[in-house]
Formats: sequence, structure tokens, C-alpha cells
Amino acid sequence: MGCCHCDRRRFQRLKVNLSVWFKLSPRFQMISLPAGEEIEAQALDLSQEGISIVTKHNIPIYAELIVMFILFRMDRNGVIIFNEPLELTGEIRSNILFNNSERRLGIWFKNIDPEKRCSISQYIASIEHNN
Repeated sequence: MGCCHCDRRRFQRLKVNLSVWFKLSPRFQMISLPAGEEIEAQALDLSQEGISIVTKHNIPIYAELIVMFILFRMDRNGVIIFNEPLELTGEIRSNILFNNSERRLGIWFKNIDPEKRCSISQYIASIEHNN
């Protein structure tokens, strides 16, 4: 089954207010974060290519994370449809100070499969359609 929005909506960034959980990839264990610990953060925006989050953790650029979040959308009848949780591997591409004590991390999704990319695209299209 194809995705009707994937090509048309490519790279579009949407401001969001989603809870996100992340942990360091096993290849990038660091002293500042316990191995395997899932950390909650807040997403600021989302595209098919990546996500930006706010966290109190200062994680260096190029570190690899496993990022998890749940997307939902409304169907034509106004019924909310929750997708399965998405789990994506991402690489930190930016890390800037945000609100004095927090960091804004820009994360690029690595090797995202077409089905997950399509879920993100459909979510973005759904939000735009309802605004």
C-alpha cells in the first residue's frame, strides 16, 4: 500500500508538542547518561527527516540516539487514530542552549524505513488539514 503524502510533503517541518523518549545507542554510551536509560523530552518540531527536542542533557553532536514517540491523527469523521510507537535511530546534528538550563537538540533520522517515513508524513498532513 503506497503513501499518498510522502513525495508531496517531503522535508516539511511541523511545530509539535509531543512527548518523546530517547536513549543513547549502545555504540555511544557516555558517562553522563546511565546505559540504556530512557529519558523523556519534549519535541518542538518534526519532519520526515528529523526532530528537534528539548532536554536538560547536554549530548554532543554526532552522538547516536534511539528516539521513540507515538503519532496520532484524526480521520475524516474526527476519530483519533493512534499509530504504533515509532522507534527511530537518529544522529544529533545540532545542540544549542535553550531557556538557560536546557538544550535544543536537532536530530536527523538515520536509515528511516519508508513505512515509518510515511507515518510521519501522514501525521503532518493530518495536522495541517485540521488547522
